[in-house]
Formats: sequence, C-alpha cells, structure tokens
Amino acid sequence: MTKLSSEIRSVSVVMCTYNGEKYIREQLDSILRQTYPIEKIYIQDDCSTDKTVEIIKEYAEKHSNLFYKINKAQLGVNQNFFEALRQVDTEYIAISDQDDIWSPDKIEKQIQAIGNNWLCCCLSKPFSSEGLLVGHFDERVPNHTVLKLIFYNVIPGHTMLLQKEILNYISEKSPVMYDWQLAYIASSFHKVYFVPEKLVDQRRHVSAVTYLKPLDTQRSVLHGIRLVGRAFKLFFQTRQNIKKFFSNSYCFLSTLNSSEKDFVEAQKLCQCLARQTFFSFWKASRLCIRNRDKIFYYKESNKIYSYSRAFLQPILMYLSFDKNRSL
Repeated sequence: MTKLSSEIRSVSVVMCTYNGEKYIREQLDSILRQTYPIEKIYIQDDCSTDKTVEIIKEYAEKHSNLFYKINKAQLGVNQNFFEALRQVDTEYIAISDQDDIWSPDKIEKQIQAIGNNWLCCCLSKPFSSEGLLVGHFDERVPNHTVLKLIFYNVIPGHTMLLQKEILNYISEKSPVMYDWQLAYIASSFHKVYFVPEKLVDQRRHVSAVTYLKPLDTQRSVLHGIRLVGRAFKLFFQTRQNIKKFFSNSYCFLSTLNSSEKDFVEAQKLCQCLARQTFFSFWKASRLCIRNRDKIFYYKESNKIYSYSRAFLQPILMYLSFDKNRSL
C-alpha cells in the first residue's frame, strides 16, 4: 500500500447491474481490495432475472459499506445510472461496470491526480473471456477534447472518478448516454485530468451495451479507398440515426454555455453533421481540417495524411458507429 494523503476524501462507488451474475464477484472483489478507503458502494439493479441480486445481497451481508436498491420496474441503462448517481452524497464518485476488474490502486491514484478537475479518467485495457477480437491496446493518452468526443467517447464511464459538482450539469431528459454527457461536461469546461496508466481491465463481450468490433487502422492508399467505400455504404444504412445522434449532442451541448473555443467549434460541427446536406458536409470538412489536431486520437505528424483524413472525417466517422446506434 502506498502512502496516502493525510486528508482522506470521501469516495463512493456506483455500480448499475443487470444480469451480471457471471462476473460481478470479480469486480466487487477488486473494489473491496482498493488501497484507498471506499466510504460507500452503492449498487442499483435494473430487474435482473438471474442470480445477480442474490450475489449483491450476499456481499451486502458481509460488508457494511455496501448498499443496494432493486428497481421495481426496469429503467434502462441511462435512467438507472442517473438515479443511482443521485443516491450518494460523498465528495467523489467512481463509476463501475459490473464485469470489469480494477487495479488495487485505481481510486488512490485518481484521487491524488484529480485536483480541481471535475473528472479524472484513466486507460483501460480490453480483454475477453469469450474469445472475441478486442483490438490493439494503445498506451498513449488519447486526445480528449470535446471536439474528439463528439465523434467517439474516449472517456468511458468505467474509467471515471467524478467530483460531485459535475452532476449539476447532467440532463436526465437527454437521450445522450450518461457517460458521454459527463465526458462532454468536463471537457467543455477543460475540467478533465487523464491518468496515463492502465487502471482498469475492461471485459468485452457481445452482450455489452457498448460493444463494437475494433477497426482496422492500417495505412495504404488501397486500404483508404476501401474504408471510404465502406463508410459510404454505412452512410446510407445509418444516416437517420447519425443525424439524430448529432442533433441530440448539439442540444445537450447548448445547455452548457461554455465559452471555450473548442466547445464553440464542437457545437458548429454537431450542427453541420445533424443537417447532412452537401453544403453542411462541406462546411463540416472545413471545420475538421481547422480542428484536426483536436479531433484525431493524437496529433498526426504526416500533414498530407492529416489533411486528407480531416477532409473525409464527416464520411469516415460512419465506420465508428454501430448501425443500430440510435442516440
């Protein structure tokens, strides 16, 4: 155990569950092994039909800081998390999935790092118990500006430690996913700190809400042409869903009233991508070129590749969206 700060801050862990009997014990054990004291573990179950609730009750009997609620009616992922987050009153809140595994010092390192920020996140390494392709683990800290987040959420909920103040900005009526909202809020006000370490092993499985097949990232002219072709095909399959996604993102961002330059640019970009006309795509391409260093996963050194990719981003982005995404 590393040396703790003389000032112990109050921390709760919030977990929402649904039919998680297979792996929940591993995650609860990893939370209980944390080197930083956890004041409260709060679990809200969304009407599981397996033995998840029995396991939760078993742990609650053994650990006095573990509390739970069983929903009377199913709320769904978003509303379940929104309600659960309101149930804790500690200064800091860590969000937990039901099937990951935390490093023992996850909370300790995030508490030490968060400072005056509203959100502290970390790297998570995907793994699978089902033989799935989980993709390459990139140890670099990703670009996590709001301009990046409108295309892909690089700050997933299972990595988050929150300062409670951030909850004042969430919108329970918005269809934007709870963790995407939290990431939008913190990044819009430049209140994110990213710990450059892997502190979570993230279990990936087909039944997960957010599971997407990893993308092939090799570079060649032929491969680029194939990607553009795939993207145009996905454009016709998912156009209406993506319009709705960017419209919802624009509406949510409009509630934040940040004056940061990248926030203003992100709003403009969402507005263009929600319209999906030829002119709006052209305008979106120009915005992507102007903000390319804040949109890509990391700053691209090859200028020709960088400009080309930025110009095509309004089409290539379709490769990152599941065809069933309806936000």
